[in-house]
Amino acid sequence: MNNIKYNLFLMFSNITRNLVEVFNIVLLYKLSYSIKEILLYYFIFFLLSIIVNIITFQISNIIKNKYILIISNLLFCFSYYFLNTSNHNMSNLVIFAIISSFASYTYHFIRHYFALKYTDSNNKEIGNIIIFSYLGLIISSYLGPFITDKYSLSATVVLLFIFGILSIIPLLLINDSVTKEKFKNISIDKRRKLFFVLEQSKVLFLLIQPMFIYLFVSNNIKYIGIFNVITCISSIIFIKYIVKKDNILKYFKFLNILLVIILLLKLNIDSKYFILIIAIFEGIFIKLYEIVSTKNFYQVRRENIKSYLLKSEIIFCLTRTIFMLIFYLFFNDIKIILYILLLFIFVSGFICNDT
Repeated sequence: MNNIKYNLFLMFSNITRNLVEVFNIVLLYKLSYSIKEILLYYFIFFLLSIIVNIITFQISNIIKNKYILIISNLLFCFSYYFLNTSNHNMSNLVIFAIISSFASYTYHFIRHYFALKYTDSNNKEIGNIIIFSYLGLIISSYLGPFITDKYSLSATVVLLFIFGILSIIPLLLINDSVTKEKFKNISIDKRRKLFFVLEQSKVLFLLIQPMFIYLFVSNNIKYIGIFNVITCISSIIFIKYIVKKDNILKYFKFLNILLVIILLLKLNIDSKYFILIIAIFEGIFIKLYEIVSTKNFYQVRRENIKSYLLKSEIIFCLTRTIFMLIFYLFFNDIKIILYILLLFIFVSGFICNDT
């Protein structure tokens, strides 16, 4: 029963967070921050996340994990309350980066711990985790941009608190206990570690691509919501079929090449209607990538889970920090940044473990 409660929590927490995260980069741009300032924000955000993961590891040895998630969700809501009510200057952007980093990475660390502790790492369970996550994403992808555009960010912040409180209910019903664990330097094979590094290019591509859509396709945040809804629906339909297959990894490198071709096409098309057609195929192939990356991430022994998560999250966040620092120092063109990330996505298809 714990995995059902966990999946419900995932759905509601994804609604909460993606009401704004699906277009967060565009939101900052609309609040008059420059691309350089936004890249600096993400550099600070990811750099601090390394420290946040270490702190979360220590705190989880003292209090129950579900209470950390509750605090994390409420802190996330407060971060956007702060962004909405503060002056839009660089010092407040740094404060927002600090608050949102704590809100995000206490969440990511513990939600992965719950998944590893309470669910099996087979294709079906991984598929269910992704499906519930993206059910929440479908609801929030259009709702957040629509409410923000039609009313205001203030109205969206109210929704954040409503769904944030709803996400707490299934958490409170989960049987949870404090698991004390001293950090152990868990061994991660070199091939898997390299894939973890390269896979961050996919994460950052999805983070930055709303800005490309806003600048080059449609400067309407509701359109970004529609794009995300289409990708989520197509991915869920695909996941229901693909999770029954045990040989996903066998064909991953070839399917990843198709993903790269689709993303390359998107970067060279400015038609709003063709982009939405591409969204259907992107939803299929990007979520296949996510199934493979999640499967690689969750294939771990059940002892020393928190140590494994801490080491993995540090690899993730350090890689994202380096990417963002390079982009901040040397690039100011969103398309060029996405092309660079696309190259790393392509290479990652040849690195993924086949077991």
